[in-house]
Amino acid sequence: MKNSFLFFFSFFYPVLLWSASPVPYSGKVAIGGVNYDGEAHFTFSLQDKDGKTHWRNGKSQDEAIQVNISNGRYSVLLGGQ
Repeated sequence: MKNSFLFFFSFFYPVLLWSASPVPYSGKVAIGGVNYDGEAHFTFSLQDKDGKTHWRNGKSQDEAIQVNISNGRYSVLLGGQ
């Protein structure tokens, strides 16, 4: 039983990660105390305490996504690009 669970987990775990739902993330941007309006390019990544990147929004660290900002507020779906 234990061996079949390990096989199932090791075989299907990457599939579960691949099909994971996007994570909503929102924030606020102000420049000089004034809420920003317009478009901006953002990069997002998840890193551990040693600085190793475990996830990023693109294939390279320089790949950005275009985000619309209204009255300083923005919202994105991480993993949903």
